[in-house]
Amino acid sequence: MGQRVSAGAIRDVFIIVCMMRWQLRTWSLKSILRSLSEYRRVRTPPVAVDVPEVQQDLAEAAAAFNRVRPYVPIETCCLIDSLSMVRFLAKRGLHAHLVMGVACDPFSAHAWVQHGSLLLNETLGAAEAHVPIRVI
Repeated sequence: MGQRVSAGAIRDVFIIVCMMRWQLRTWSLKSILRSLSEYRRVRTPPVAVDVPEVQQDLAEAAAAFNRVRPYVPIETCCLIDSLSMVRFLAKRGLHAHLVMGVACDPFSAHAWVQHGSLLLNETLGAAEAHVPIRVI
């Protein structure tokens, strides 16, 4: 059964996804990652991976993002969506990592969000099919 999503969360998902799409079109990826890391550093406290309350808060916020995202009129893309989710979570004081990975046969690149072993916008199978090459 779906949970209700606040108007603030709906607004934030829409604005953040649009902003990330614009940034990806106008900024270098290095600049985007630097800006996102700094935003997260300022907005989130040092994080403990095994705290059940933190994992519950992350799971609930990520679920809200994932419920709203299909209604933003921008095509889904793992990079836009993952960058957006990290920022959305950081805005709520929640620390998560952007993971970028590759698969070789056939070659593919992929991005997802996780906190410790908790995957927030990807399935375990899809994440395991890629070798992480960068965690931000």
